[in-house]
Amino acid sequence: MKRVLLSLLILSVGSTVVYAKRMPPAVIQDTAIVNELYFGKGVLNNEDELVDINGDDLSFSREKKEIYCWVAELTDQDNLEATAKIIEQFTLPAKGAFASNNPDAKISASKDGKIWTINTTEQMTDSRQLGTCWSLDENDPIGQYLLNIEINGEKQPEIKFNVVK
Repeated sequence: MKRVLLSLLILSVGSTVVYAKRMPPAVIQDTAIVNELYFGKGVLNNEDELVDINGDDLSFSREKKEIYCWVAELTDQDNLEATAKIIEQFTLPAKGAFASNNPDAKISASKDGKIWTINTTEQMTDSRQLGTCWSLDENDPIGQYLLNIEINGEKQPEIKFNVVK
């Protein structure tokens, strides 16, 4: 699985952002930095910018080399830090591999190759959105995946999805 480096330019229609799968909210506290978390198939433009996340189907095809993405819509709090520390932890159904085109990403794996942790630091933008996309290839194991995301120490709802042939 490879991380796709891209700019997050979310296509909007009027003032409504077009997403398909809204993840159930975590317990929102007054200090929460994430307002909403979205997950789905990524659609990129010619400049590798994310323009949409679509489809309620949380199955992603290896053969089609589909891209899956998550986007966190941040709160309007004035005390947001200038950078965001992001931890993505993937639990795979079998041994797998991860790579990132972000040279600052720190990637580690469990001894059995089923649990992968990716640590990155991203700059906050005025768009109040953070996110990552990942592409599949023929070596990614088929089956159910779990994705746990933490942003500046705030855990997000667990995401379950399937990789299919």
